[in-house]
Amino acid sequence: MAETTIKLTGDLEAFVDAQIESGAYATPEDVVRAGLEALMEARDDLTAWERENFAELKKKIDEGMADIEAGRLHTYENPGDLARDIKREGRRLFRERQAAEQSASNSAPERAVTSRKSTLGSRRTKIS
Repeated sequence: MAETTIKLTGDLEAFVDAQIESGAYATPEDVVRAGLEALMEARDDLTAWERENFAELKKKIDEGMADIEAGRLHTYENPGDLARDIKREGRRLFRERQAAEQSASNSAPERAVTSRKSTLGSRRTKIS
């Protein structure tokens, strides 16, 4: 493995030192490695979210374009009427989402939450 040297700001260096002193990590390399792995995981999660949401957005755009081509559109005489309809639709979608989330939370199985003190003295919470 190639060796790389990095320069850290004072606050980052203090954070690395604190992680090592706490016993969470053995070496500065371990701290940096864990940080980079967390960054990669977050990036992968975001990328998956973007793919999912952009696909949905593209679908909506395609539906809108098809409506326009088929003549299914509405012309507004003033911006206030358009704003009113956008707000009305936004509120409707918000209510639908709230109802779906409420329904999902009502049907979700209950999870047990337990807490115990570890040998290091810090509190750990387990959700099963």
